[in-house]
Amino acid sequence: MSRTLRRLLRPAVAATAAIAVLTGCSTGSPASDPAPPPPLRSEVTEVRVTGTEDLTDGTRRVHGVLTGAVDAGEDVVGLAAQPAGGDGRIGYEAEFEVLMPAGGASAVLVDVENRGNPTTLGFLTDQPALVTAGGPPSKTTHPGEMGNGFLRTAKLAYARVQRQTGIAAGVPATAQGIGLVTVRDFGRMLRAGRPELATAGVEPFRTTVLSGLSQSSWAATSFLAEGFNADPATRAGVFDGAFLVSAAGNWLAVNRMADDGQPQQPYVRPNGVPMTYAAMLRRPDSDPVVVDVVKYTDYFRLRASVSLTEPIPDRVRRYDLPAAHAPESAVPPGYAFDKLGCNGGTPVPLNPIDDRPYLRGLLTGLLTDLDEKSFGTALPPSAVFELEPGPATGPLVNPLPGTEVRVPRVDQHQNPVGGVRLAEVEHAVARAEPPVLTPVSTADIAAICGNFGGWAPIPTAQLQEQYRDAAGYQAAVDPTVQRLADDGFLLPTEVQAVRTTVAGAYPAR
Repeated sequence: MSRTLRRLLRPAVAATAAIAVLTGCSTGSPASDPAPPPPLRSEVTEVRVTGTEDLTDGTRRVHGVLTGAVDAGEDVVGLAAQPAGGDGRIGYEAEFEVLMPAGGASAVLVDVENRGNPTTLGFLTDQPALVTAGGPPSKTTHPGEMGNGFLRTAKLAYARVQRQTGIAAGVPATAQGIGLVTVRDFGRMLRAGRPELATAGVEPFRTTVLSGLSQSSWAATSFLAEGFNADPATRAGVFDGAFLVSAAGNWLAVNRMADDGQPQQPYVRPNGVPMTYAAMLRRPDSDPVVVDVVKYTDYFRLRASVSLTEPIPDRVRRYDLPAAHAPESAVPPGYAFDKLGCNGGTPVPLNPIDDRPYLRGLLTGLLTDLDEKSFGTALPPSAVFELEPGPATGPLVNPLPGTEVRVPRVDQHQNPVGGVRLAEVEHAVARAEPPVLTPVSTADIAAICGNFGGWAPIPTAQLQEQYRDAAGYQAAVDPTVQRLADDGFLLPTEVQAVRTTVAGAYPAR
């Protein structure tokens, strides 16, 4: 464990001890503590590797099907109604895949799927098509090489497993918590290793990180909040870290989180109150170190401010970025307006900020803290937008009955104040107007207009008055990008590419 990680975790351990002293509770005397319950017998019982591929960059892809068993004592709503085998356990099957970079990996990132698709592979590899590519592992065809080589340079493996009802066999709509058990036991298997995987070239991993983006990050919130990161045999954490993008305390209406008399559904409740990090992490023996990267538009649609109503715990880092939840590059031209009716059907330029380099930089920082890697910079302190009360009602904010939703303050260019000050807002060539596209809603899974933000160009004459020309703008941008790298938000190898991208937005004469 690294010195930085020890510093992150020490306050939580100290707080636990202090509570024990204040309440007069025992801290673990064998003579006074009751006998612990017998360990649950949930596990992966069989692994069938159905295919291996060696890509042209040396990445090895291994995919197959795992069979698992869920102990009847698991805290899974609806489990008792499921048919059990002769040993009293409930069975399931799920497809999986593992991508091993050339040269091997000591750490693995386990991607929580979104509707059966990978979610974080696109920003890891700089290949947007991989965000939703392929569907089930058995039908996924990856390109010959994994994009930018990040997996190889970070010595990071990538893995995913099916977990959602209607996709993973044995995860019924009435017991969707089985999918949470599947993710947990998949992580346990990757830590412990399996002969079938070793034969295919996948050895046990020393470090495991759970990851999700958007809806899949909300699934990760539920996973952590409901205690599924605790190994049922040891009670230690299965995942050392969690790297979440646009979670902001939102959760899926599955298992205990959905115990409100309504059917479980793998999506948010429209008026579900986002959790604070303290409420999500209540098990210091098994809670991971959490990084949550939140986007500007998440404050309007996902009520991201609500997760900040309690202090951020020591084991959490929160980074607010001025990018939109869905950038301009995420959709074909005109799609959001013509197909979805966003902004009343009136097209506007969309927020184009590309945050993928910063996601990779922060993930590298998390890996550095968890595993003492020498190539990265430790995680920087949290960087959160400055907030002010938002309108109680109105088209630009998704209101939450009985709860105040705050929004970021803005500067003279209508860009958010505070957070991670990217060069795109530090040296703005456009204003984030409107900050979010209407309608702003979480009423259903198709209500996604609020993921996009507007981008109104600043008049060229005004920019020329400040920067003179493109060369002057480049000279202003360069030190800002370098500062982001020095502070740990950006990998040194990506500095020049980011400089070029940002400077390329300066209007031509």
